[in-house]
Amino acid sequence: MIVNKIRKIQDILLSITALLYLLITFIIWDVNYSGLSNINANVYNLFTYVIITVLLININRINFRVFIKDSLIFIIIIFLLIINSYFIPYGDRSRDYVLNFIPVFLLVILLYRKTFNLVIKYGFIILLGLFSLYNLLGILGAFFKFQSFFGLIPNELIDNYRYSSILRNPNALGEFAYIAFLIITFFTLLNTETKKRIVYLILYILTGFALIVSGSRNAIMMVGIIYIVILLYLHYLDDFLRKLIKYISISGLSLITLAFIFKGEFIINLLRLNQGLTGRDEIWTFLIHEIKKNFIFGIGYNFSPIFIADTKRFDVSSSHNMYLGLLLEMGIVAFLCLIAWIVYMIIKNHKYIKLNTSERKYLIIYNCFYISFFIGQFFEFSFFKISAINTFTFMIIALNYVSFNNIVKTKKEKIKVAHMITGLSNGGAESMLFKILKYTDKNKFDLVVISMSDKGYYGDKIKQLGIPVVELNLKKPQFLIINLFRLLRSLKGTDVLQTWLYHANFFGLILGKLLGVKNIIWGIRQSNVDEENNKKLTVKIAKLSAKFSKYVTHILSCSDEATKVHIALGYDKSKFRTIYNGFELDKYYFDEGTNAELKEELSLNDEIIISNVARYDIQKDHNTLLKAINIIYNEYNIKNIKLLLCGLNIDESNKALCELIKENMLDDCVKLLGVRSDINKIMSASDIFVLSSLGEGFPNVLGEAMACNTPSVVTDVGDCKAIVGDCGIVVDKQNPKQLADAIRTLIDLPKQELVQLGNKARERILLNYDIKNITKQYETLYGD
Repeated sequence: MIVNKIRKIQDILLSITALLYLLITFIIWDVNYSGLSNINANVYNLFTYVIITVLLININRINFRVFIKDSLIFIIIIFLLIINSYFIPYGDRSRDYVLNFIPVFLLVILLYRKTFNLVIKYGFIILLGLFSLYNLLGILGAFFKFQSFFGLIPNELIDNYRYSSILRNPNALGEFAYIAFLIITFFTLLNTETKKRIVYLILYILTGFALIVSGSRNAIMMVGIIYIVILLYLHYLDDFLRKLIKYISISGLSLITLAFIFKGEFIINLLRLNQGLTGRDEIWTFLIHEIKKNFIFGIGYNFSPIFIADTKRFDVSSSHNMYLGLLLEMGIVAFLCLIAWIVYMIIKNHKYIKLNTSERKYLIIYNCFYISFFIGQFFEFSFFKISAINTFTFMIIALNYVSFNNIVKTKKEKIKVAHMITGLSNGGAESMLFKILKYTDKNKFDLVVISMSDKGYYGDKIKQLGIPVVELNLKKPQFLIINLFRLLRSLKGTDVLQTWLYHANFFGLILGKLLGVKNIIWGIRQSNVDEENNKKLTVKIAKLSAKFSKYVTHILSCSDEATKVHIALGYDKSKFRTIYNGFELDKYYFDEGTNAELKEELSLNDEIIISNVARYDIQKDHNTLLKAINIIYNEYNIKNIKLLLCGLNIDESNKALCELIKENMLDDCVKLLGVRSDINKIMSASDIFVLSSLGEGFPNVLGEAMACNTPSVVTDVGDCKAIVGDCGIVVDKQNPKQLADAIRTLIDLPKQELVQLGNKARERILLNYDIKNITKQYETLYGD
């Protein structure tokens, strides 16, 4: 009880200090009120002592080992700057700055490490409220030409037309508007509710006007860079944002182009594009000259403003370039350490963004800030200085480190599963792998995919899920060494190696055993391993694998028939586990609205539409299908039918297929559609689906057709009979007459009965083959 009360008091003190410090920082340094200017240093020092006190009260909850590891770069910089101070004039004063200022930055990191959730939940909202007030007052002050605010704070005119608003100068208004834009973007990524996004849109508009009023070219540029970074990570955003950003990009670019065409001079003056570098080039030339003379040790930390002012050559004391300023102050070694750290943080964020982690949206915002801010520092000098935006920067650093540690902690608790497959083309096994990856719980499993060939059809889709894809390209021996290195690196720490299809099974077993992977799961998906219907090498590997099957943990079969066939080949019966294929029922469903679209696209009228979706392969037996359609079309004289063929190599370039169509006199009846990404549309528009295969395990396409309420005729291969049940017709393989008669039976059914049969088919899939339930079975297998 007492412990809980103490912890509650500790939390309250941390919360109050963190939020107040964040708020006070953005008030005392930049609000143009003499009363604040007179006490800002005292307030800053007071809060430094408060932070120290609060952190000491919470010392039992601080992991100093992790904090020191994460802050090591800054500790090294402190050490280097202290060494430098012994080789420069006024070294004592430089050491005082180093030991007084940089430790405060570390205190800020420590404070906000302990208040991560608080800052995310409340801190950003408080700042956004404050910045929105600044923005609103800045806009009103510029529009109405106020001389002062609240009778206390002057609204001073700068550069003949720019007003400083409630802040010291217009650049501060632009700087704070930039941070407001970043925070609004953060909330927009996190919250998908339409009402909230409308509020954010209003705040975007307010912020945009504030940026224009500020006339801060640097702030406007940094906001533009945030937008560009978001575009780079566009495929990680939700569909609504992707569409909205694309629309804004096109319309915004068009408006800007028109504005420059018709109001070019006005826009140039508004954005101050005609003012060049406003003296910065002269300061930079001077700094470069001085850097050459003080290249190793610098002139001393925080000395560049004094150094520039003492020359009496410039109206300002800022270097207006962080990189030149810090290089002059720090010397080359400390400066390179800092730059290396900046690059490291951006690269590490990018690496983790590609993974599907709960921290992804935070990481995107961190990189938006780093990239935009540190590019902006080519024209300003705000980092490693006592200022509001410097505090914000170190707060972001603190949050970033917490996100890193959360990811590492989560990864340690996860089961690492590597999926190895022969290729990622548009096939049944590949489709099932993609669905399993999509619905696997990313909080419990760390996933990677290894393709023995290239990225194929599904590679990019898998990457969009945040799952790494390693392409071995084994057919390109020139890349063998580097790809083997990538393979070994990707398999490091693997708990479960699941392989898909014969070549991957055999290769994966050898590799898994060499690397000491404890759980190796083979994937079996074929029920026909006859030499006449398969490649010779495939049959040899399938039969050879039987001798090694006792060395795997499990053999995962997608159908009862496939299990039976492989046990007959000599595979270890005790190793088999059967998990049927699953289907995305929210993706595959009857959609009446698409029928009209498809008919218009394919120039269809009121024909009976028969579909077959399969790659061109001997196993799929298009020959029998075309013979059956020939019987219906020419012998039974049913002319009002159209056969839609979809799949890999199902197009006009396939001469063998075109010849088959011609032989069966079906030129006017068949449409070759090639690979389609809208199979749901094809199935919805189809009256009958036909699967004519010689061999299958558990055909995905059959379940997809049934999920779209499409009655089916299938050959008795694999688990087709078990899948269809009483919702379709099953015939012998390689029997065109039987297949034709079954199709005709469905054609002759009254429309209402055909619809009822389709409804029954979807109910059967819903009951037995929902992908979410199937994926849970995979997850259970991984945990065995």
